[in-house]
Amino acid sequence: MSKGQAVYCFGLSVSGAIAMVCFGAAFAKHYPYFGYEGDMDEAAGACFRTAIAFGILGGLSVVLFMYAAAKQRMAPTNVRGRYEAV
Repeated sequence: MSKGQAVYCFGLSVSGAIAMVCFGAAFAKHYPYFGYEGDMDEAAGACFRTAIAFGILGGLSVVLFMYAAAKQRMAPTNVRGRYEAV
């Protein structure tokens, strides 16, 4: 995974977590305009658990970003693209 992919994954995870927290807060307040006829408290809990899952995925993408940065820093610079014919 490259650093760019990790940043993209982090951005999507953060936006998903924010959306789930907003939906969870609306469900917790029994917002009537959703048109949801089920248990609002259960739906709010599911949204908050999904936000936690997005947070874990965002944390994993930060770890992968640091791994990709360290791997790129340790790569030898004189080897890339300079192969001799045998």
